[in-house]
Amino acid sequence: HLANALDSPWLRSHPPDVRPIGRFLESTSLPIEHKFVRTVHEAHRMALGDESRMAVGTSGDGYVYANYGAMPVIEMGPGPVHRAHAPDEYIAVDELMAATKVIALTIAHWCGGLTD
Repeated sequence: HLANALDSPWLRSHPPDVRPIGRFLESTSLPIEHKFVRTVHEAHRMALGDESRMAVGTSGDGYVYANYGAMPVIEMGPGPVHRAHAPDEYIAVDELMAATKVIALTIAHWCGGLTD
């Protein structure tokens, strides 16, 4: 429980020191020809029967994973981006189901469960 954690004598004596690593607002990018980008694009086509839309943006999480985790990073998800992290944000169930299908097919393909 958060209230108990904040009242903890140990935490009062040992306050957390949280500092950002990296420069979160810098963008990361993968070339459109990158195998991971092609994998997600194909999973989208297979799951939803249409072409995915690609755009460039920034992401603190993406920057950290790409630059400190040595793994390819893209962001994708349900719903229009203008609803994300905004007042009254929401995801429609059909958008969530569509994104789940794309993510599942991406994982299966990337991890060797599907072949080209």
